[in-house]
Amino acid sequence: MTKLHIKFRNPKKDEEIELAEIRARAMKDSLINTGRFDENRVRKRLLDTYDDKNTVIIEFKSTVIGFYSIQENIEEYYLNHLYIDLPYQNKGFGKIILDYIKEKYNQKDIKLNALKGSLANNFYIKNCFIKIMEDDFDNYYVYKNKCLLVE
Repeated sequence: MTKLHIKFRNPKKDEEIELAEIRARAMKDSLINTGRFDENRVRKRLLDTYDDKNTVIIEFKSTVIGFYSIQENIEEYYLNHLYIDLPYQNKGFGKIILDYIKEKYNQKDIKLNALKGSLANNFYIKNCFIKIMEDDFDNYYVYKNKCLLVE
């Protein structure tokens, strides 16, 4: 797989329904494992806050495989969503996409949160995000545009 096959584009009109389905599929196992899965709420949380101006669609060979949504704040970018559809997970797409995000939005720190108990936590840590806090449901991370891995 090469980066050349991945395409980033703006969302199409009414595409948020498809994105809510991708989010539901991507989060289902983690939400079930934490006892928080609700068939309707998992979609509604995206649809209630959806902003097409901050959303980027990810395609591989003309198929939508995921999306991300990032918001610029005064001091940082906030990565609100990054979801890869199930058939494309654990195939290297996430790392390629996260590397793209880190390169494109390199003027400020990037912050995000991940559901406690989700495999996404390990993914972000492996990709140089530092845990800065947690609450009852989520872990919060920052990427400082420097990666110092101590082995």
